[in-house]
Amino acid sequence: MFKKYSRNMGIRGISILLALVLWLFVIGQIDAGTPPEYTRTIPSMPLEMVGTQPEFNYSLYPSSVDVVIEGSQQIIGEQDALSPELTVEVANLSPGVHNIEVSSRIAGGNIRSISPRWVTVVVEEVITHQMDISVKSDGESPLGELEELELEVTDVTIEGPMNNVERVTEVVALVDLSQIQQSQIVDVPLRALNIYGERVQGVSLSPSSVAVNVTLDSTLQQSQQDIEVENPPEDYEYEISPSRVVVQSVDEENLEDITAFVDLQDLDPGEHKLEVQISSPNDIDIDELIIQPENIKATIID
Repeated sequence: MFKKYSRNMGIRGISILLALVLWLFVIGQIDAGTPPEYTRTIPSMPLEMVGTQPEFNYSLYPSSVDVVIEGSQQIIGEQDALSPELTVEVANLSPGVHNIEVSSRIAGGNIRSISPRWVTVVVEEVITHQMDISVKSDGESPLGELEELELEVTDVTIEGPMNNVERVTEVVALVDLSQIQQSQIVDVPLRALNIYGERVQGVSLSPSSVAVNVTLDSTLQQSQQDIEVENPPEDYEYEISPSRVVVQSVDEENLEDITAFVDLQDLDPGEHKLEVQISSPNDIDIDELIIQPENIKATIID
């Protein structure tokens, strides 16, 4: 009986050993037929917001994430051409602060991880506000004392997120008199300032610049002239800026007889820089005149 038991134990041991060898063989075959997985880290991948609405402003924090991709060596090597699409869905979000999960899609391979996976979206209502323009001067002109600063446009429209627009307490056109050689009309950019005189970012101004008529107390004879338009387009509207020029001369006295004009003939839609033309009676020497500005901007509106 003991011999029979020993023989059975030996058979069982051999069976277990054969089963183990067979299992190792099968596993080896499976591993040999499965290509190894590779990973690749792509840092600072930009995020795209989907579903934005024009009446809202959206801020994304952070605006990029780190992505780890896994796949075969071939797929990982081609990842420059197959970059993952990373999006943040913002449709139907109300004003406020929201935490949104990043959505991803990739043509080939798998995305193992996205860091961070959740991002913050701040939604703000976009508003507009009308405000008067303040005109100020800085420095001194080398050719005369400042007599007057006059704006051609006196108000501006501010547009942007409500929080930013409400911080604007003043919109200023600042004229640098050190660059002014004579009475003239200059185009001055507008600045949106807060209560501390600092620029407010994240707002747009319409117009973004204004024409300022700078008058100096000097010995020059001068006259302001409205710019006439010749050959206006029949099928389009148009605007010119500035709409007046300052004509100056040391000797001439009848400057009011001068006509300033621009020719819009054959101009395509868009913005154009045009030289101001002068016509005058025969007794006035045009070459002795100083015209400011010498060029104006004409916009043909399609």
